[in-house]
Amino acid sequence: MFLAGTLNQQASYYFKLLTMVLLCLSHWLKKSDLISSNMKEFHDESDDEDRAFSG
Repeated sequence: MFLAGTLNQQASYYFKLLTMVLLCLSHWLKKSDLISSNMKEFHDESDDEDRAFSG
């Protein structure tokens, strides 16, 4: 009975740990997506400025 209890505790601990890692990973991926899209927008804007100067 005690052994089953500790195994269950370990399983829930690892499940929580895994959940935390997945949450952090998805958050980080969303963040990097935001950064890359912002960079793209920034580059697009600078292209427009270049065209304004040349035109």
